[in-house]
Amino acid sequence: WYCASTDGHGIVNVAYHIGIDVSKGAVLGIHGGGGAARSIASAWSGAGGTVVSLGGRRQLPADLVTGKLNDGMIFDLTIDAEGTMTDTPQTMHSLNPIYGQLDGDLEQLMKVVSPTNTTIDGRWMLAAQHLESWRCLWTPHLSEHLPSLENVMTWLIEVESKLAGN
Repeated sequence: WYCASTDGHGIVNVAYHIGIDVSKGAVLGIHGGGGAARSIASAWSGAGGTVVSLGGRRQLPADLVTGKLNDGMIFDLTIDAEGTMTDTPQTMHSLNPIYGQLDGDLEQLMKVVSPTNTTIDGRWMLAAQHLESWRCLWTPHLSEHLPSLENVMTWLIEVESKLAGN
C-alpha cells in the first residue's frame, strides 16, 4: 500500500496565501510532534523556512527542528498541532487545525475565515491539504485545472452556511 501526508505542503501553501514568504526563512513555531506536525516541519524547512519546537505531549524530532526558541522571538506562524497549547508566543499569525461549527450568516462566516485574520481558521489547512493531495497524488496531470485555495474556501463556507440553514 501507499501512504503520504499532504499536511505540510498544505500549510506552506496557506502561508504563501496569507503573505508569509517561507523561502526567506520565515519562522514557524510548532506545538506537538505527531504525524501532522512532522509533515508540516519537514515541508516548511524544505521550502526554506525555520522550524522551532514549542513543546507539547510529543516533541518534534531534533532533525526536524532548525531553529531555537529565544526570548522575545516573534514567529511568522505558530501551529498548535495538539490543540493543547496554553501559552501562545508572540506571533504574526496562528493556526489551530481543530475547527468547529461557525455561527452567523454567510457574510459573518466569510469574515471569520478571511485570510487577512491573524488567527487562521483550521479550514484553511483542510482545504489546502486536500488540494495538495489532488495536485500530487490523484491527478498531477490535471493540477493546472484545480481551483485556487481561496475558491475552495469560499465554496466550503457557502456550503456550510447552506447546511446550517443560513
